[in-house]
Amino acid sequence: MRDTLTDIREKLQHGEYQNEEHVRLALVCRLLFKLGWNIWNPKEVNTEFQPIPSEDRTRVDIALFANKSLPSVFIEAKAIGKVKPSLPDIERQVRDYNRNNTALFSVITDGRFWRFYYSQTGGEFQHKCFKECDILEYAIEDLEQIFILFLGKENILSGHAEEQAKDYLQLTNMQKAVWDCLPHAKRIVQSPPYPSLPQAIVKMMEQKGFSISEEKAVELLKQIPTEPPIPPPPDRPPQPVTPIIPNEPILPLNPENPGDLRFTRVEGTIGAESGRKWKELVDIGIKLAVQGGYDVRSLNAYLPANIKEGIYTREGYSPVKGLDISVQGMDANKSANTLVLLAKKLNCRLELIVSWYGESPNAGKKGVIRWPS
Repeated sequence: MRDTLTDIREKLQHGEYQNEEHVRLALVCRLLFKLGWNIWNPKEVNTEFQPIPSEDRTRVDIALFANKSLPSVFIEAKAIGKVKPSLPDIERQVRDYNRNNTALFSVITDGRFWRFYYSQTGGEFQHKCFKECDILEYAIEDLEQIFILFLGKENILSGHAEEQAKDYLQLTNMQKAVWDCLPHAKRIVQSPPYPSLPQAIVKMMEQKGFSISEEKAVELLKQIPTEPPIPPPPDRPPQPVTPIIPNEPILPLNPENPGDLRFTRVEGTIGAESGRKWKELVDIGIKLAVQGGYDVRSLNAYLPANIKEGIYTREGYSPVKGLDISVQGMDANKSANTLVLLAKKLNCRLELIVSWYGESPNAGKKGVIRWPS
């Protein structure tokens, strides 16, 4: 699930979802498949569903049926950037979907921004929203928890999702604000000056217009519903497995031009430090460069990476652990180029073992990038 969310984040950063159909098919349905839904069965994942058969024009983009009879979730998908400017109109549209055939949950998304509504509760539809998240800003592990908890088929069938939605809607406005702050606060505590979680919550609550003490923050954090552990993956339709050739040699790759590195996983070392993800290795390399005396301006001039001083979490930026700087997310090709240039600048050893998977024509193969080669 985390690999899928990471890949979706990279595609969002690079503007690869260019219309509503891209969002609906290549993003939303991809997530639903990972969450245990049989997207090939129209009785379970029903696109263009008619909630009111007598009205031909009324159709839900995606309706999920966990128990095959009543709708579990209505999902309204829009093109990237189209939700926030038109949210009241979209909420009225989704409210009308639930008029005669109410789903347990309703979801509004443009692929990046997600809003979850508990349709079964009373009151105005806009007040039924119990959770929202931003794929570019939330930590991957927090996104994984949110999607599994509220859209995972097993959690919907078991009732866990509904229980958590009810708990959240019962919270006060201040409690809701604390829970909304929590994913970002968890990231802040990992960077200088390393505040405690309550301290980070206090600062973020001030930005939302709430003045609270650290003691109050601790109290509110204790009142937040505890999410159940991630359940084991449910049974899913058989997936094609890429055959791996036994004892296939690791191909040496030219560090100046390693070829297409899309659909790759990586593990490697730069200098004396090791990492198992592209971002982790890039962060290590940049940290080594800063510790070696290079400033942000000189690194931006030399590297294809985009680096900012300070802690940023918008536009795909994330902070480098232990430093007061942030780096914008990159695809595998740009990450590899950045690492090779950093190794040259620092005159240190670099070794990257890459493994292709998925849709790559090299799926099942491995390659190595070394500098000096």
